[in-house]
Amino acid sequence: MCPVVGHGSTARAEREPGARRTWLDQSRHDQAVDIWSCGVLLYEMVTGEAPWYHKEQKELQKKITHTKVKLPTWLTNEARSLLRGLLTKEPQQRFGIKAGSAECESDIASIKSHAFFRSMNWKLLILRKLEPPLIPQLSADNPHLDVSNFDSKYTLEPAVLSPPRKPLSQRMEQQFEALSLEYMSPETRDSVTRASIRSSNASSGGAEALLRFKPRRTPVA
Repeated sequence: MCPVVGHGSTARAEREPGARRTWLDQSRHDQAVDIWSCGVLLYEMVTGEAPWYHKEQKELQKKITHTKVKLPTWLTNEARSLLRGLLTKEPQQRFGIKAGSAECESDIASIKSHAFFRSMNWKLLILRKLEPPLIPQLSADNPHLDVSNFDSKYTLEPAVLSPPRKPLSQRMEQQFEALSLEYMSPETRDSVTRASIRSSNASSGGAEALLRFKPRRTPVA
């Protein structure tokens, strides 16, 4: 996802064009960030590509900051209108932001009423009563591990945990140690831990793992 252009005095884009935010003053961001993120996500969903791309980090940042988003000619007028509005660089002029709002408050109602969503029944969507236009066919034997609907370009890539460019500070180490990943299954958590140890050993010659997780707490009966 593309770095976000929000409200502030300076901009420092995240490295990957999928990052949710761009930190502008390194301390705050407003709802214009979320509107921008919505535009980036929608662009990727309808085109299959990122709105800006360059293999070099600095060049990517320049493109996001200084170039207009290019919209495919085959998009409908409604899609082009919505994407262009959501990806307006100036936060206070961005579609989905309340006019005259100094804090760039979002105006979700205007987005929901856009012509692009004219066939959307928002009430049924909230109630989860809409039938998806596409229901993927999953393996009956093990549907939770069926990745046949993903491009093999990605599923055949090695699962490598990239180590940080420099050692973590003691404060960051303590934050990682304080993590308790309750939302992960024990199998997934163990797999991530093993991958972290292998990555750390490969990069530091057997040093301590870069990522550490607390043991899952056992409920008391």
